Amino acid sequence: MAIEVIRTAGSCGVEQAAMDMALHLDLRIEGVCRGDWRGAAGEEIPDRYRKFLTQYSSDQDYVTSRNVDEGHATLVLFDTPIGEYESYAKRVSRGLGKITILCSMHEALRWDKNQYADIRYKLRAVRIVTVVGPTMAERPDIYPKICAFFRFLLG
Repeated sequence: MAIEVIRTAGSCGVEQAAMDMALHLDLRIEGVCRGDWRGAAGEEIPDRYRKFLTQYSSDQDYVTSRNVDEGHATLVLFDTPIGEYESYAKRVSRGLGKITILCSMHEALRWDKNQYADIRYKLRAVRIVTVVGPTMAERPDIYPKICAFFRFLLG
């Protein structure tokens, strides 16, 4: 795969797990976040992630739109049912004509290698992928699931 950069707004849960896996795999991390160093659920973004992010607007929708716009593809990870934040990112990504991949975490962790290969194929020419998904406030158990997902997908 050609992925070199993970874009995110830094929210706890899916986005911080994606950043940790990017660090583990020597991928660059970038993105814009809210100007108050808060994630989508209002949680404070830890210091260790701040060096990768640029503070911008206090409007979460604007932050999401900008991250999606600056990526080449959007990977929307969700737990059933899809949340409002993930639905918004999906609409923006599709509206901009970006490659938009929806992954239900409930299903993805039971996939076989061919299903991961299908996503790798869709992302084969993508350098910058924007990752969005639920926060730990919404899904306290999401962090280890996302790390496992990225190990299978990128590892």
